[in-house]
Order: sequence, then C-alpha cells, then structure tokens
Amino acid sequence: MDLSTSDRKIPVKLRGTLVFFAPSWFLCFIKDEAGIIYADVQNPPIGIPQGAEIEVTGYIGKGKNGPIITGREDEGASLRQIGPVHWPPAKAERLAVLGTLEFPGATASCG
Repeated sequence: MDLSTSDRKIPVKLRGTLVFFAPSWFLCFIKDEAGIIYADVQNPPIGIPQGAEIEVTGYIGKGKNGPIITGREDEGASLRQIGPVHWPPAKAERLAVLGTLEFPGATASCG
C-alpha cells in the first residue's frame, strides 16, 4: 500500500498467518503474501495460537512506522482464527543479507 494514502480509513479484510500475538499489550502482527502488518486488536479472542491462519477485519490507518489495521474510533480491529497452525516456509537468504535489517528511513546492521 502507498504510505501517502494510509491516513484515510479504508475498510480491509486480511487473511494471513498470526506471527506474533500479545493480547494484553494489543500487539498483533499478521503475515500474508505481501508482507507483515500490525493490527490494533483491542478485544482479542482468547486462545489463538501463533502460526494460526487468521482473518482480521478493520480499517487501514496511518501508523508511526507505516500502515496499520485499526477499528473505528476507539475500537480495535476484529480477529478470528480460520485455520490451523501453518507456518509459511522459510526463505533461504545469504548470511550477509540476514545481518542487515531495513526499515523505512533507517538501516540497522548486526555484527
């Protein structure tokens, strides 16, 4: 998604893999074919395991580091499990590539 349009509230329904979920901190990251996105889930369901196939419904909004999925006003996005745990296959990378992390506007290097 173009970051210049992410300040508008665009309805979205996304299916992907739940890669990190800390309900008490409202931290939820979902991976699909396009990448990873943060979802602000205010009232999360209990017991969804990391790696599960999930569906998140909400609105694309502008976050501090890129687009995020939120709900309306003070509500969070809704989250539900739609399939079993299924981690995507690992992607082979050279060690030199793994030592550098890139974020919009910054690069972090390990070692």
